[in-house]
Amino acid sequence: MCPRGNAFALSALLSAAFLGALVALRIPAAKADLGPLPFPGPTVTLPPVTLPPITLPVTLPGETTTTAPSPAGGNETPSGTGSSAASPNGSDAVPSGPETNLRGAIKLADGSVSIPVASVTAPLRLVITRVVATPRTVRARGQKLRLAVLVRDSRGYLVRGAHVEARSANPGRLIQLSGPATRVDGTASLLVRTTKLLPLKQAGKLAVVVRAGTPDIAARKQIVLPIRPR
Repeated sequence: MCPRGNAFALSALLSAAFLGALVALRIPAAKADLGPLPFPGPTVTLPPVTLPPITLPVTLPGETTTTAPSPAGGNETPSGTGSSAASPNGSDAVPSGPETNLRGAIKLADGSVSIPVASVTAPLRLVITRVVATPRTVRARGQKLRLAVLVRDSRGYLVRGAHVEARSANPGRLIQLSGPATRVDGTASLLVRTTKLLPLKQAGKLAVVVRAGTPDIAARKQIVLPIRPR
């Protein structure tokens, strides 16, 4: 046999022996039961943690966003959408009724307010808002005329207790027969009479000056009556 053939036979014999040894080999680790490895030291148990629910505001088209109450208990109004409270000193503040904060004020049945003339002091003013003469045309000397007068203050309140008087703008052409004070509704009725000094001519005029108030504060108003002799 040649040397090469011997070497080949020897190699095949060694390979077979090695394979047989592997088959017969028993590996304990293959049958080992690998359980949980012990962890050295004590076991720590953490308590469960509960997170508070978080609500995110979602606004759909056509809906209004509502803001939850603040921790202090007040309600927050979104800027530009809610109404703000009026300032006590601002223009939006709601005033109390005039009958509660005006001295001597009386609320009448029609809702108007009447105040005494003594409560009208500067910078407030008295105002004669109406003077109506009956009849409205002067036709003779010695003719009687009745003047209906309405007095208010500069705030529009009716004024009672104001003394009312009337005279002619040109002295001596008119005399007053009665001069009462204004009533609770701010009105007064005066009776006057023309004198012999009144010139009777066509297209003439009689200017009448009405005064209402007190010695300290008063209002004046002038009306002009046409003269048409009979």
